Amino acid sequence: MKIKQETIVKLFEALGFKTASNWNEKELQKKIKKLPEIVDGKTIKSPNVRKALKKILDADTVEIDMSAVEAAPEPEVEITPKPEAKSKKKTKKVAKKVEKKKKVEGKKVEVDSFGNREGSIKAKINAVLTKTPKTMEQLLKDAKVDNQQNGHLKNLIDEGFVVKSDKGYALK
Repeated sequence: MKIKQETIVKLFEALGFKTASNWNEKELQKKIKKLPEIVDGKTIKSPNVRKALKKILDADTVEIDMSAVEAAPEPEVEITPKPEAKSKKKTKKVAKKVEKKKKVEGKKVEVDSFGNREGSIKAKINAVLTKTPKTMEQLLKDAKVDNQQNGHLKNLIDEGFVVKSDKGYALK
């Protein structure tokens, strides 16, 4: 049986092989031999693809007609913009959070640059953070708080505002 390459490619794409259009004749032949195993239990929606599959499965031999195949065009190079740095995304998120907290129940609430209410333990920790690394003990002592807010620093690290090093915690 002789079948067009584009028909076989459509068949394999319908079976979930997204790169089938890139396969050469040898690769297509390998996949055709494994076709009974591949289709076992799969449902194909397209009636044309189902017909082609049935013909291929019923045929003793399958010859691929590569004559209709044109040389594949050179892929165009698409330049994608560099993704925003994590901290910039988080900064936008924090800015929204700050605006939301400023308008709690119609009252103006003072918040720090990270969106935490002024005077809160988190705001006190934020206030003592600098670009110079400090140990956890130094931060808590300078902020005059107990050891209850360790999770806050972890959140700041996850959001990309704080870096943890051997010397301690510091603003990025």
